[in-house]
Amino acid sequence: MERSRGEEPGREGIKAWLRGSEHRGSQTPEADANRFTIAILPFSNISPDPADEYFADGLTEELTLTVSKINELSVISRTSSMQYKGNKTKSVKDISKELGAGTVLEGSVRKNGSRIRVTVQMIDATSDKHIWSENFDREFQDIFEIQSNIALRIASELKIKLVPDRQNRIQNKSTPSAEAHERYLRGRHNFNKFTKEGLEESLRLYQKALDIDPDFALAYEGMADSYLWLGFLNFLPEKQAYPKAREFAEKALQIDDSLAESHYILARTLVEYYWALSTGEAEFIRSIELDPSNARAHLYYSWLLASRLQKEKAVSEAEQAIQLDPNSAETWWSGSYAFYLIGEFNRAIEFGRKSIELNPLDPNGHMLTSFGLAYSGMSDEGVREVKEATALAYDHPYYKSNLAFVYAFTGNKEEATRILKELVDLSKTQYVTSLFIAAGYAALGDRDTFFVWFDKALEERSAYLVYTPNDPWTYKSGVHSDPRFKARMEKIGLRVN
Repeated sequence: MERSRGEEPGREGIKAWLRGSEHRGSQTPEADANRFTIAILPFSNISPDPADEYFADGLTEELTLTVSKINELSVISRTSSMQYKGNKTKSVKDISKELGAGTVLEGSVRKNGSRIRVTVQMIDATSDKHIWSENFDREFQDIFEIQSNIALRIASELKIKLVPDRQNRIQNKSTPSAEAHERYLRGRHNFNKFTKEGLEESLRLYQKALDIDPDFALAYEGMADSYLWLGFLNFLPEKQAYPKAREFAEKALQIDDSLAESHYILARTLVEYYWALSTGEAEFIRSIELDPSNARAHLYYSWLLASRLQKEKAVSEAEQAIQLDPNSAETWWSGSYAFYLIGEFNRAIEFGRKSIELNPLDPNGHMLTSFGLAYSGMSDEGVREVKEATALAYDHPYYKSNLAFVYAFTGNKEEATRILKELVDLSKTQYVTSLFIAAGYAALGDRDTFFVWFDKALEERSAYLVYTPNDPWTYKSGVHSDPRFKARMEKIGLRVN
């Protein structure tokens, strides 16, 4: 059921976005409050070797994480800020309006052998005036000191008084080894490609970092993150990927319990694979306490809340993520899925279309938009979007199974049956998640075949099972009211409302 709008602070900016406003800054907040939202723009690589681009990107990402430790600040997520990499047309003032940031940090990095030169400037976006600028000429191993100095200077310029514990967190050096740190940055560079090959290469590089420094918590965190996504994107079976993700996240936290990202990764493994919902929720909350600017933590926490039909809280978390990461296609399609789960299909479509606008080549935006369209009676548009997703993903079984699912729900049972048979055959030679095959048969009304594949999904511990108990497709197919479905869900601790 659609709830009344305009209830929480900050909703006007979200509504302006959904109306197609040019930017969130169309309703300018008071400058004094807005300056505590900061965007760290991609640092330019001016090194002699263009291959050192990974280092400039890595510095941008690490600095974003370091500044995020200042809880008084709201830090725009890396994925939104990175959209402006190589920008030569938009002014800082225009970018700040698009991101909703009152303060902007930009700079450049030059790496030459063991020496680095980092130039940074802090700008008041409202007045377009420089607040502070500085050059750092140091040895490569001094990079952590440079990052902490910048973060502390930002706090000082914004008159933020840091308690000793927070200051210590900012100044903490993650590894004494410059070589291990360099391997880690290369690992992050490959991780951010979000391809099977990139994730696998990131694992290799993180392991090299750990070979040099076995106490490098961030490298363990990187391993955990890569395994999480290899499992969630079905590049590896969940049984291979998720236990590894949990193992490495826990190793990272044993070394440094203040790593917000590690708590977020652990939360997802506990929720999506181990079905430990209460413990997983506590980890989400801990992650957000440590880093309120972590958009992904807000997003995937919103999925958990939506699956439990805690609508108000789910919407709040999804919208906080949008405020933190407004230019990320992933943020918008993830928000679309949260709205889909609570049955607000019009908003699911709006969020999905914004995702497509930001990145038309991301198949997830098209796929999740198709769900809202299909359930809103726009069958042709729904099929068109999921077909586009499948084509963009080169017929990956995950997207192909969702194509069968949408075909079945929109009445084209012949095409749905054909695709499902192809997937069943394919599952004999490679991993195909059984849950989506099951959903396709549910949509066809073949309840007995549904339960055959649903039981296989339970055995596989499909990552999406936790979001299934109250998923709209279970209502539409009639599965939700089947005692066999309720019994299976409750057996593993998942409540069917």
